[in-house]
Amino acid sequence: MKQEIFGYKTQCCRKALCIAGYILSCGALLLLFYWKPEWDVWANCVPCSLEEADVVLLRTTDEFRIYSRKNVTWISVSGIIKSRLDYPSFAEEDSIFNKALMKPSLQVKSIQVQKIRYVWNIYAKQFQKVGRVICGPNTIDVPVIPIWKLLIKEVLNPFYVFQLFSVCLWFAEDYMEYAAAIIVMSLLSISLTVYDLRQRETCEAQRSHCMSPTGFQELESHHLVPGDMVVLKEGKALLPCDAILISGQCIVNESMLTGESIPVTKTQLPQADNLKPWRMHCAEDYKKHVLFCGTEVIQTKGDDRGVVKAVVLQTGFNTAKGDLVRSILYPKPMNFRLYRDALRFLMCLIAFAAIGMIYTVCVFALNG
Repeated sequence: MKQEIFGYKTQCCRKALCIAGYILSCGALLLLFYWKPEWDVWANCVPCSLEEADVVLLRTTDEFRIYSRKNVTWISVSGIIKSRLDYPSFAEEDSIFNKALMKPSLQVKSIQVQKIRYVWNIYAKQFQKVGRVICGPNTIDVPVIPIWKLLIKEVLNPFYVFQLFSVCLWFAEDYMEYAAAIIVMSLLSISLTVYDLRQRETCEAQRSHCMSPTGFQELESHHLVPGDMVVLKEGKALLPCDAILISGQCIVNESMLTGESIPVTKTQLPQADNLKPWRMHCAEDYKKHVLFCGTEVIQTKGDDRGVVKAVVLQTGFNTAKGDLVRSILYPKPMNFRLYRDALRFLMCLIAFAAIGMIYTVCVFALNG
C-alpha cells in the first residue's frame, strides 16, 4: 500500500503544553491523541524537511487516508558492519556499506513501517532499502502480541469508552438491566475481536540451511543477504529467500503462494550480451527464473558441472512470502466507511447529551 510521508520536528514548549493538557484533562486529551495520531503530531511538532525530522507522519493514498505516526531512530551502520565481517555481504560501489567503511562514525536515520525498515540515504537524499545490515536477519518472525495488550487496545476503542460512561450513568440511575445487557454484549464483542487478532498473529516462519559463497561454507539461512550465492543440493528443500537461478534447473511447488498444485519448472537466467539489468532484459518471463521464498524445491538438475546455483534477491519481509505475511498482518480496511459513519453518529449522540446536560444544569440553577 502506497503512503505519503511528512516530516515533523518535536518542540519542547509544545510538548510541555500537551503534558499539561494531559494532566488538566485527566487523560482525556491523551486518549484523544491515541485515537488521532495525526493530532498528536500536529500538537507536539512543527513541519520540517525529512532531513531534520525526528517524527514522520504517514498517510495512505487510498480513499480512507489513514494516518500513522513513526519515530525516527538512529542506527550505527559502521559498528554493525565491523561486527559482521565474518558474513558475506553485497554492496555496490556507491552504496551505504562502502561509505560506512570509509567513514567509521557513520550513522543513518531509519523508520520501520509494516515490518520493513527504510533508511535515509544521506548521500542521495532519498529513501532506499539496504541489505541485512539495516533490515536485520533473513527471518519472517512475527512476534505474538500478549493478550493483555490486545485487550487494552480494543477497550480503548471510542465505542467502548462511550459504553463505559453509559454503563456508569445507568448504574447511577438504577437501570441495572440495561447496564448488565451492555456489559455482556461488550465483553462478547471484545472477546471475539481479541480472538480473531490472536489467530491472525500466530503465523510462524519456516527456516532452513543453505550454502554461502565465501568458500561455499555452510551458513544458516537467517544470515543470508541480497547478493549471496547459494547452492541447492539434491532432494526436497524449502526456499528461505527469493533467489534468481543462474545455473541448472529446478522443479518447484509454489502452492503455498499461488494455490496451484502443479509443480513449476524454473530455468537458469539466460546469458545476455547486452549490459541491461536482468529484469529489463526479461521483464515478461523473469518469474521463470526466480525461486520464491516459502516454495518447496522438489527436484534439481545441475549444469555441466552438476551444480545448481542461485543468487539471493530479497530476504525477510521483502520476499514474496514476506509480502503475503504483511498483507495478513496489515489488511486493507474493508468496512472503514461504516466505522466512520458510526463514529459520526456517536459524535452526534455526545453532542445531544452535552446539550441536555447543559440544559439540565441551567434549569436546576434557575430553580435553586
